[in-house]
Amino acid sequence: MELENNVELIDCLLVDATNHIKILEQTVLKEQREGTEGVSDVPGTQFHPDPYTIREELALWKKTHDGLIMARSALEQIEKAQYERARNAKNS
Repeated sequence: MELENNVELIDCLLVDATNHIKILEQTVLKEQREGTEGVSDVPGTQFHPDPYTIREELALWKKTHDGLIMARSALEQIEKAQYERARNAKNS
């Protein structure tokens, strides 16, 4: 049952990561269309000191998403192995 709860938790985290990715991708596309990528709101400055912060954050969310997918897959494999082991022990 614990594995099932962990998979459910990962599924919730995947939804959150997916939402962040969508929002950041939309933001990057909007900035590209408007030509405002890296532009600062601070008066007297043209560019934000870190113009690729949104892209870096997007890359990190994608990395997080990929890691969660790998963790979910591993937990499913563990669950299957435990089921097979229990079934084999019952048949022995």
